[in-house]
Amino acid sequence: MKVQITIGGRRYTLRSDEEEDLRSIAAYVDQKMEALGSRAPRIDELSLAVLTALNIASEFERFRREIREELTDLERDVASTEVLVEAALPQPQVRGGAIQASQVQPVDLDISTIQDPLDGFDAPGVPVGTRGEGL
Repeated sequence: MKVQITIGGRRYTLRSDEEEDLRSIAAYVDQKMEALGSRAPRIDELSLAVLTALNIASEFERFRREIREELTDLERDVASTEVLVEAALPQPQVRGGAIQASQVQPVDLDISTIQDPLDGFDAPGVPVGTRGEGL
């Protein structure tokens, strides 16, 4: 479907299956461009667009770095939890190459303390389904 957006006072018609995402992304780019343009009113349109793109790319790179760090921390927490769970469980006695059913016990783990690495990240217009792709 065709979607009309406005960035920097110019109207663009694009083809997209994700109309709402495209509109919110365009609004985000327009807002960033307007904010940068208000701080440098004499800058030409092309330079403003390039600087805006660089600022947005810089935000994205910071976000990607933070996500990598969060995932590393999360992987470390999961590994530590796994070690603790393994140590807490009684070791089954194997008879004839099989674990006896009476030795299997359910484990109740509280995972509510694990934080979503995207919590606190506010990127208006970034489609949720594309966050973290390419990491």
